[in-house]
Amino acid sequence: IQPDHNLLFEGTTGIIAAGTSPYYGGGLRLFPFARIFPAHSTSSSTKRLQKNRNTLHLRLGRIHPLTGLVNLFQIFRGTYRERNMKVLDFVGNDFHVELSDPYPFQFSGEAVERPLSSFRFKAFDEAVEFVDFIEPRLVHG
Repeated sequence: IQPDHNLLFEGTTGIIAAGTSPYYGGGLRLFPFARIFPAHSTSSSTKRLQKNRNTLHLRLGRIHPLTGLVNLFQIFRGTYRERNMKVLDFVGNDFHVELSDPYPFQFSGEAVERPLSSFRFKAFDEAVEFVDFIEPRLVHG
């Protein structure tokens, strides 16, 4: 995985996923660092975190499926952290991924017609607006 031609990771992983929104669907907070970007303040040398809609969260999952099951609630809330480098998180806006062999790929839940050996995750520089013609529903609790 290479941002700006710098190698971030080389090895095996069970899943490579990226998102510009913290939520994957159904409330699953798979990308808790999406839209967060470390920024340097010009008035001081301290770093601060600020929201930035043009960044994405790249996550590599290398945990055993049983570990995932045991920690399902933490994973769902976006609070799961792995101390043994089994879940790797990166924040940026452009990542190039190269695989040793072609592998099946999904984009927004839809399968790409053929396995890929390389692909790129890139956040748009400009906002994208969506139109929803379905009327909002009221949810009563």
